[in-house]
Amino acid sequence: MTSLLILDSLQQSLLADAASPLVLLGTASDDGVTLLGCARCEAIAADLQDVADVLPMPLALQGAYAPSRDDSVRFASAVQKLGFCAGPCVAAFLEDGTLGAVSVRADGTLGPSPAIAQLSSLDDWLKGCRMLRCELPICLELVEDEATDFCTALAIATANIVRQLGAPGQLYLAEAGSSEGSSSSSGRLLLRPDSDDLLEQLPGTCGRAGGSSTGVVQCRLLQYTASLAAPPAGLAFTYQPLAPARAAGVSAAAAAGGGGGASKAVCRSAALRLDVLCFAPRRCTVRWAVAALTQGLVRQANAAQRLLARQGKAVQVCAYHHLPPGLGHHLTLLYPALLADAELNDLKLLPLRQRLHALLRLPPNRPLLRPANALDVSAASEGAGDEAGGAVSRLRDVHAGLAAPGEDLKKVQQGTWVGWKRPGDSAAAGGPLFVADAFYNFLLPQRPNTV
Repeated sequence: MTSLLILDSLQQSLLADAASPLVLLGTASDDGVTLLGCARCEAIAADLQDVADVLPMPLALQGAYAPSRDDSVRFASAVQKLGFCAGPCVAAFLEDGTLGAVSVRADGTLGPSPAIAQLSSLDDWLKGCRMLRCELPICLELVEDEATDFCTALAIATANIVRQLGAPGQLYLAEAGSSEGSSSSSGRLLLRPDSDDLLEQLPGTCGRAGGSSTGVVQCRLLQYTASLAAPPAGLAFTYQPLAPARAAGVSAAAAAGGGGGASKAVCRSAALRLDVLCFAPRRCTVRWAVAALTQGLVRQANAAQRLLARQGKAVQVCAYHHLPPGLGHHLTLLYPALLADAELNDLKLLPLRQRLHALLRLPPNRPLLRPANALDVSAASEGAGDEAGGAVSRLRDVHAGLAAPGEDLKKVQQGTWVGWKRPGDSAAAGGPLFVADAFYNFLLPQRPNTV
């Protein structure tokens, strides 16, 4: 590790919250590590796993921060021993009022101190990436009997999915728009696992002029079927249980007819709507992007298994993408559908959101991670994304596009309808904003004091 690039807002946050040990989040490459965020948790496997499960590819745990150098190295080593840092990790600390760092190798020894540089904003990092998205609906078929409980059946079904995702011949069909300055229309591209072409050189994937990362490349998982006896039924994976097979959740004793007869098996199904984001570096190869998308699907399938195991029953699980204000990276959250009513389901999931808010250092009194807060990634993929990495605002100026009879339209349009106003302000068209002898109805919503 020769260089450490850290988001400016993250560095300021570390300096302001100097007394708390934190886990560092970001990306790693041959050139060094980029830090985009942090989480407040101890070196406890369950807490670290919950943080890792909400990170899009290729974000991961990259080390730890503590006020002193020795504490930081011990914390980073503990995180590494638990298996959450694949290579050398970062140990960041305060040194004479500034941020210092050393690299910690897998064997616990210290490496050289990386050169630290600042990243001014998330948008600057996104300009070097291309956002890929893959949606994958999966139907889990779980078979329980006297020898196979729910968690075991769930683990078997998830292992089947992971094995299928790891099979050779996986490739992705990318729905890419036209390139800037290109006469070609939007089309479809095959992303192959053996391609060494650079992602930015593919037609339709370079985005707008200036390297902006707005817009999302939608990718669909395909399978090369030339070696199969028959093509698969569709893009969704459906696993039907085989009665004599232990791998399908039926006990070997029952399959063999031993133990006084076959045990009674119960089949349950759970619908998973996996939805993976991958921020692929523009200079990466297509091979790298395909591997990252597949790894993201595997990670999310395993995260869904852990979520269902905690619930103790088979329910629908959906993925939602978020970018809370002030956070330096995206999040992908899995929520179970425990109740049919959306509001009651949100209330049921309050403890889960409270835990995530605490881990991710989000305000404990603002609803930022509900499904209603999720990014509209589908609209962003159609070219409506803004500079915040594919986030599409759900708020609209209701007066936009309306004519103003009797007033200077240019002056009205130059004003701001949605904004903070106070008595004595002037209207965009001239004159007072509030007329003294007029009656006004004001909607004064109260901010929820919950998550």
